Amino acid sequence: MPEWVTYAQGGERFGMSPDAFRMRSRRLGWRIQPSNDGRALVQVPDDAEMQPRDRLGERSGEHSIGRSPEQEIEIARLATLLRAAEQRAEQAEQRADQAEQRAGTADTDRRAAIALADQTVGLLTNAVARADRAEQALLDERARADRMAQEAISAARELDSARQRGDEAQRELDKAEDEVAALRGQAERLQADVARAEQQIEVITADRRTADAQLETLRGQLNSLELEHTATAELREQMETLHQNVTAAEAAASESRASLDAARRQAREAQAAAEAAQFAQVEAETDAANLRTDIEAAQQLVTVAQERAEMLAKAEAERKGRGRWARLRAAWRGE
Repeated sequence: MPEWVTYAQGGERFGMSPDAFRMRSRRLGWRIQPSNDGRALVQVPDDAEMQPRDRLGERSGEHSIGRSPEQEIEIARLATLLRAAEQRAEQAEQRADQAEQRAGTADTDRRAAIALADQTVGLLTNAVARADRAEQALLDERARADRMAQEAISAARELDSARQRGDEAQRELDKAEDEVAALRGQAERLQADVARAEQQIEVITADRRTADAQLETLRGQLNSLELEHTATAELREQMETLHQNVTAAEAAASESRASLDAARRQAREAQAAAEAAQFAQVEAETDAANLRTDIEAAQQLVTVAQERAEMLAKAEAERKGRGRWARLRAAWRGE
Protein backbone atom coordinates (compact mmCIF):
# COMPACT_ATOMS: atom_id res chain seq x y z
CA MET A 1 0.00 0.00 0.00
CA PRO A 2 1.49 3.43 -0.90
CA GLU A 3 2.77 5.43 2.03
CA TRP A 4 2.73 9.18 2.56
CA VAL A 5 6.00 10.56 4.00
CA THR A 6 7.58 13.96 4.47
CA TYR A 7 10.84 14.98 2.78
CA ALA A 8 12.76 14.31 6.01
CA GLN A 9 11.14 10.88 6.50
CA GLY A 10 11.81 9.92 2.86
CA GLY A 11 15.45 11.04 3.06
CA GLU A 12 15.93 8.99 6.22
CA ARG A 13 14.25 5.95 4.63
CA PHE A 14 16.30 6.01 1.43
CA GLY A 15 19.58 7.24 2.98
CA MET A 16 19.76 10.73 1.49
CA SER A 17 19.14 14.31 2.46
CA PRO A 18 15.59 15.73 2.46
CA ASP A 19 16.48 17.99 -0.49
CA ALA A 20 17.85 15.05 -2.48
CA PHE A 21 14.72 13.03 -1.71
CA ARG A 22 12.57 15.96 -2.77
CA MET A 23 14.37 16.36 -6.11
CA ARG A 24 14.45 12.59 -6.74
CA SER A 25 10.70 12.21 -6.00
CA ARG A 26 9.95 15.07 -8.37
CA ARG A 27 11.99 13.52 -11.15
CA LEU A 28 10.24 10.22 -10.59
CA GLY A 29 6.83 11.94 -10.77
CA TRP A 30 5.59 10.79 -7.39
CA ARG A 31 2.41 12.41 -6.11
CA ILE A 32 2.91 15.38 -3.75
CA GLN A 33 0.28 17.24 -1.70
CA PRO A 34 0.31 19.61 1.29
CA SER A 35 -0.62 18.31 4.74
CA ASN A 36 -2.87 19.98 7.30
CA ASP A 37 0.14 21.53 9.03
CA GLY A 38 1.44 23.00 5.77
CA ARG A 39 4.26 20.48 5.15
CA ALA A 40 4.56 18.64 1.84
CA LEU A 41 3.76 14.90 1.76
CA VAL A 42 5.08 12.49 -0.90
CA GLN A 43 3.26 9.27 -1.84
CA VAL A 44 5.91 6.48 -2.02
CA PRO A 45 4.90 3.45 -4.13
CA ASP A 46 5.20 -0.05 -2.64
CA ASP A 47 7.92 -1.13 -5.10
CA ALA A 48 9.91 2.08 -4.83
CA GLU A 49 13.72 1.71 -4.78
CA MET A 50 16.00 4.69 -4.54
CA GLN A 51 19.80 4.70 -4.22
CA PRO A 52 21.90 7.71 -3.30
CA ARG A 53 23.57 9.37 -6.27
CA ASP A 54 27.36 8.59 -6.46
CA ARG A 55 29.64 11.49 -7.04
CA LEU A 56 31.22 11.52 -10.46
CA GLY A 57 34.64 12.08 -8.95
CA GLU A 58 34.24 9.00 -6.76
CA ARG A 59 33.25 6.85 -9.71
CA SER A 60 35.97 8.30 -11.89
CA GLY A 61 38.66 7.52 -9.24
CA GLU A 62 37.95 3.85 -9.59
CA HIS A 63 38.65 3.96 -13.34
CA SER A 64 41.40 6.54 -13.42
CA ILE A 65 44.06 3.93 -14.01
CA GLY A 66 44.99 3.58 -17.64
CA ARG A 67 43.52 6.94 -18.77
CA SER A 68 45.45 9.57 -20.62
CA PRO A 69 45.88 13.10 -19.21
CA GLU A 70 43.56 14.45 -21.90
CA GLN A 71 40.88 12.04 -20.78
CA GLU A 72 41.38 13.03 -17.16
CA ILE A 73 41.10 16.70 -18.07
CA GLU A 74 37.95 16.02 -20.08
CA ILE A 75 36.49 13.93 -17.24
CA ALA A 76 37.30 16.71 -14.74
CA ARG A 77 35.65 19.28 -17.02
CA LEU A 78 32.58 17.09 -17.39
CA ALA A 79 32.48 16.56 -13.61
CA THR A 80 32.62 20.35 -13.12
CA LEU A 81 29.79 20.80 -15.62
CA LEU A 82 27.81 18.04 -13.89
CA ARG A 83 28.27 19.66 -10.50
CA ALA A 84 27.22 23.00 -11.93
CA ALA A 85 24.20 21.34 -13.52
CA GLU A 86 23.34 19.67 -10.22
CA GLN A 87 23.65 23.01 -8.44
CA ARG A 88 21.36 24.61 -11.03
CA ALA A 89 18.96 21.67 -10.62
CA GLU A 90 19.01 22.12 -6.85
CA GLN A 91 18.41 25.84 -7.25
CA ALA A 92 15.57 25.05 -9.65
CA GLU A 93 14.18 22.59 -7.10
CA GLN A 94 14.42 25.23 -4.40
CA ARG A 95 12.66 27.74 -6.60
CA ALA A 96 10.06 25.06 -7.34
CA ASP A 97 9.64 24.45 -3.59
CA GLN A 98 9.28 28.16 -3.02
CA ALA A 99 6.78 28.27 -5.85
CA GLU A 100 4.93 25.35 -4.25
CA GLN A 101 4.92 27.14 -0.93
CA ARG A 102 3.66 30.27 -2.62
CA ALA A 103 1.12 28.13 -4.46
CA GLY A 104 0.05 26.57 -1.15
CA THR A 105 -0.22 30.01 0.39
CA ALA A 106 -2.07 31.21 -2.70
CA ASP A 107 -4.35 28.18 -2.50
CA THR A 108 -5.04 28.95 1.16
CA ASP A 109 -5.63 32.57 0.24
CA ARG A 110 -7.80 31.41 -2.64
CA ARG A 111 -9.88 29.23 -0.33
CA ALA A 112 -10.16 32.11 2.15
CA ALA A 113 -11.08 34.39 -0.71
CA ILE A 114 -13.67 31.87 -1.92
CA ALA A 115 -15.11 31.62 1.58
CA LEU A 116 -15.11 35.40 1.86
CA ALA A 117 -16.69 35.62 -1.58
CA ASP A 118 -19.34 33.10 -0.55
CA GLN A 119 -19.98 35.12 2.59
CA THR A 120 -20.08 38.30 0.54
CA VAL A 121 -22.45 36.65 -1.93
CA GLY A 122 -24.69 35.63 0.97
CA LEU A 123 -24.62 39.14 2.39
CA LEU A 124 -25.19 40.57 -1.06
CA THR A 125 -28.09 38.18 -1.62
CA ASN A 126 -29.61 39.22 1.68
CA ALA A 127 -29.01 42.85 0.80
CA VAL A 128 -30.60 42.34 -2.62
CA ALA A 129 -33.57 40.63 -0.96
CA ARG A 130 -33.89 43.52 1.49
CA ALA A 131 -33.53 45.97 -1.38
CA ASP A 132 -36.24 44.09 -3.30
CA ARG A 133 -38.51 44.16 -0.27
CA ALA A 134 -37.75 47.84 0.27
CA GLU A 135 -38.38 48.55 -3.40
CA GLN A 136 -41.67 46.63 -3.27
CA ALA A 137 -42.61 48.50 -0.10
CA LEU A 138 -41.70 51.73 -1.86
CA LEU A 139 -43.85 50.76 -4.85
CA ASP A 140 -46.72 49.93 -2.51
CA GLU A 141 -46.20 53.21 -0.68
CA ARG A 142 -46.08 55.05 -3.99
CA ALA A 143 -49.32 53.35 -5.08
CA ARG A 144 -50.92 54.33 -1.77
CA ALA A 145 -49.59 57.86 -2.21
CA ASP A 146 -51.04 57.94 -5.73
CA ARG A 147 -54.39 56.81 -4.36
CA MET A 148 -54.17 59.42 -1.63
CA ALA A 149 -53.26 62.03 -4.23
CA GLN A 150 -56.30 61.04 -6.28
CA GLU A 151 -58.39 61.17 -3.13
CA ALA A 152 -56.90 64.57 -2.34
CA ILE A 153 -57.74 65.78 -5.85
CA SER A 154 -61.27 64.42 -5.48
CA ALA A 155 -61.49 66.01 -2.04
CA ALA A 156 -60.27 69.31 -3.46
CA ARG A 157 -62.88 69.09 -6.20
CA GLU A 158 -65.55 68.22 -3.65
CA LEU A 159 -64.29 71.10 -1.53
CA ASP A 160 -64.63 73.49 -4.46
CA SER A 161 -68.07 72.10 -5.20
CA ALA A 162 -69.00 72.39 -1.52
CA ARG A 163 -67.75 75.96 -1.47
CA GLN A 164 -69.81 76.73 -4.57
CA ARG A 165 -72.85 75.11 -2.96
CA GLY A 166 -72.09 77.07 0.20
CA ASP A 167 -71.91 80.30 -1.79
CA GLU A 168 -75.18 79.44 -3.53
CA ALA A 169 -76.76 78.55 -0.19
CA GLN A 170 -75.47 81.82 1.27
CA ARG A 171 -76.92 83.74 -1.64
CA GLU A 172 -80.22 81.91 -1.26
CA LEU A 173 -80.09 82.58 2.47
CA ASP A 174 -79.47 86.28 1.84
CA LYS A 175 -82.31 86.30 -0.68
CA ALA A 176 -84.60 84.53 1.78
CA GLU A 177 -83.64 87.00 4.51
CA ASP A 178 -84.43 89.86 2.12
CA GLU A 179 -87.77 88.25 1.28
CA VAL A 180 -88.49 87.70 4.96
CA ALA A 181 -87.64 91.34 5.68
CA ALA A 182 -89.88 92.46 2.79
CA LEU A 183 -92.70 90.19 3.96
CA ARG A 184 -92.32 91.43 7.50
CA GLY A 185 -92.53 95.01 6.25
CA GLN A 186 -95.60 94.13 4.19
CA ALA A 187 -97.14 92.35 7.18
CA GLU A 188 -96.48 95.40 9.35
CA ARG A 189 -98.09 97.63 6.73
CA LEU A 190 -101.07 95.28 6.48
CA GLN A 191 -101.39 95.24 10.25
CA ALA A 192 -101.35 99.04 10.21
CA ASP A 193 -104.05 98.99 7.50
CA VAL A 194 -106.08 96.54 9.57
CA ALA A 195 -105.74 98.79 12.60
CA ARG A 196 -106.86 101.78 10.57
CA ALA A 197 -109.76 99.77 9.10
CA GLU A 198 -110.79 98.64 12.59
CA GLN A 199 -110.69 102.29 13.72
CA GLN A 200 -112.85 103.26 10.75
CA ILE A 201 -115.29 100.46 11.58
CA GLU A 202 -115.46 101.65 15.15
CA VAL A 203 -116.15 105.22 13.94
CA ILE A 204 -118.80 103.97 11.49
CA THR A 205 -120.33 101.82 14.24
CA ALA A 206 -120.45 104.84 16.53
CA ASP A 207 -122.03 106.93 13.76
CA ARG A 208 -124.61 104.20 13.16
CA ARG A 209 -125.47 104.06 16.81
CA THR A 210 -125.84 107.83 16.82
CA ALA A 211 -128.04 107.66 13.70
CA ASP A 212 -130.15 104.91 15.29
CA ALA A 213 -130.58 107.05 18.35
CA GLN A 214 -131.57 110.04 16.25
CA LEU A 215 -133.97 107.84 14.26
CA GLU A 216 -135.67 106.67 17.42
CA THR A 217 -135.95 110.27 18.57
CA LEU A 218 -137.46 111.31 15.27
CA ARG A 219 -139.88 108.43 15.38
CA GLY A 220 -140.99 109.55 18.79
CA GLN A 221 -141.37 113.04 17.57
CA LEU A 222 -143.29 111.70 14.56
CA ASN A 223 -145.70 109.83 16.81
CA SER A 224 -146.27 112.92 18.95
CA LEU A 225 -146.72 115.23 16.04
CA GLU A 226 -148.94 113.11 13.80
CA LEU A 227 -151.60 115.70 13.83
CA GLU A 228 -149.39 118.31 12.38
CA HIS A 229 -149.20 117.40 8.71
CA THR A 230 -146.52 119.85 7.77
CA ALA A 231 -144.32 118.86 10.64
CA THR A 232 -144.97 115.24 9.90
CA ALA A 233 -143.87 115.63 6.28
CA GLU A 234 -140.68 117.37 7.36
CA LEU A 235 -140.07 114.75 9.95
CA ARG A 236 -140.59 112.05 7.32
CA GLU A 237 -138.10 113.75 5.05
CA GLN A 238 -135.65 113.93 7.93
CA MET A 239 -136.30 110.25 8.62
CA GLU A 240 -135.65 109.39 4.98
CA THR A 241 -132.46 111.38 5.05
CA LEU A 242 -131.39 109.67 8.25
CA HIS A 243 -132.34 106.31 6.76
CA GLN A 244 -130.20 107.06 3.69
CA ASN A 245 -127.37 108.10 5.97
CA VAL A 246 -127.73 104.86 7.91
CA THR A 247 -127.77 102.84 4.67
CA ALA A 248 -124.65 104.65 3.44
CA ALA A 249 -123.00 104.05 6.81
CA GLU A 250 -123.91 100.36 6.62
CA ALA A 251 -122.50 100.17 3.07
CA ALA A 252 -119.29 101.89 4.22
CA ALA A 253 -119.14 99.49 7.17
CA SER A 254 -119.58 96.53 4.80
CA GLU A 255 -116.82 97.85 2.58
CA SER A 256 -114.63 98.40 5.62
CA ARG A 257 -115.33 94.83 6.77
CA ALA A 258 -114.46 93.53 3.29
CA SER A 259 -111.27 95.59 3.33
CA LEU A 260 -110.54 94.29 6.82
CA ASP A 261 -111.10 90.68 5.72
CA ALA A 262 -108.86 91.23 2.66
CA ALA A 263 -106.23 92.83 4.88
CA ARG A 264 -106.47 89.92 7.32
CA ARG A 265 -106.14 87.44 4.44
CA GLN A 266 -103.11 89.32 3.15
CA ALA A 267 -101.72 89.40 6.67
CA ARG A 268 -102.23 85.63 7.00
CA GLU A 269 -100.61 85.07 3.60
CA ALA A 270 -97.74 87.34 4.55
CA GLN A 271 -97.38 85.45 7.85
CA ALA A 272 -97.40 82.13 5.99
CA ALA A 273 -94.84 83.48 3.52
CA ALA A 274 -92.73 84.73 6.42
CA GLU A 275 -92.94 81.33 8.11
CA ALA A 276 -92.02 79.61 4.82
CA ALA A 277 -89.14 82.02 4.35
CA GLN A 278 -88.04 81.40 7.93
CA PHE A 279 -88.22 77.62 7.32
CA ALA A 280 -86.21 78.07 4.11
CA GLN A 281 -83.72 80.13 6.13
CA VAL A 282 -83.43 77.33 8.69
CA GLU A 283 -82.92 74.79 5.90
CA ALA A 284 -80.32 77.04 4.29
CA GLU A 285 -78.52 77.39 7.61
CA THR A 286 -78.62 73.60 8.02
CA ASP A 287 -77.24 73.15 4.51
CA ALA A 288 -74.54 75.70 5.26
CA ALA A 289 -73.60 73.80 8.46
CA ASN A 290 -73.47 70.53 6.50
CA LEU A 291 -71.34 72.21 3.84
CA ARG A 292 -68.99 73.52 6.51
CA THR A 293 -68.72 69.98 7.88
CA ASP A 294 -67.97 68.66 4.37
CA ILE A 295 -65.38 71.41 3.90
CA GLU A 296 -63.68 70.48 7.20
CA ALA A 297 -63.66 66.79 6.18
CA ALA A 298 -62.22 67.69 2.78
CA GLN A 299 -59.55 69.81 4.47
CA GLN A 300 -58.67 66.85 6.69
CA LEU A 301 -58.37 64.66 3.59
CA VAL A 302 -56.11 67.26 1.99
CA THR A 303 -53.96 67.33 5.16
CA VAL A 304 -53.69 63.52 5.15
CA ALA A 305 -52.78 63.58 1.45
CA GLN A 306 -50.06 66.16 2.12
CA GLU A 307 -48.66 63.99 4.94
CA ARG A 308 -48.70 60.98 2.59
CA ALA A 309 -46.90 63.04 -0.05
CA GLU A 310 -44.23 63.99 2.51
CA MET A 311 -43.85 60.30 3.48
CA LEU A 312 -43.52 59.42 -0.20
CA ALA A 313 -40.82 62.06 -0.67
CA LYS A 314 -38.97 60.69 2.36
CA ALA A 315 -39.28 57.12 1.06
CA GLU A 316 -38.03 58.30 -2.34
CA ALA A 317 -35.00 59.88 -0.67
CA GLU A 318 -34.32 56.63 1.21
CA ARG A 319 -34.69 54.70 -2.03
CA LYS A 320 -32.11 56.95 -3.68
CA GLY A 321 -29.85 56.35 -0.68
CA ARG A 322 -30.20 52.62 -1.24
CA GLY A 323 -29.37 52.98 -4.93
CA ARG A 324 -25.95 51.46 -4.38
CA TRP A 325 -27.62 48.17 -3.46
CA ALA A 326 -29.45 48.25 -6.74
CA ARG A 327 -26.19 48.87 -8.57
CA LEU A 328 -24.54 45.97 -6.72
CA ARG A 329 -27.48 43.75 -7.60
CA ALA A 330 -27.24 44.79 -11.25
CA ALA A 331 -23.51 44.13 -11.23
CA TRP A 332 -24.05 40.76 -9.58
CA ARG A 333 -26.67 39.74 -12.11
CA GLY A 334 -24.57 41.05 -14.97
CA GLU A 335 -27.24 43.50 -16.05
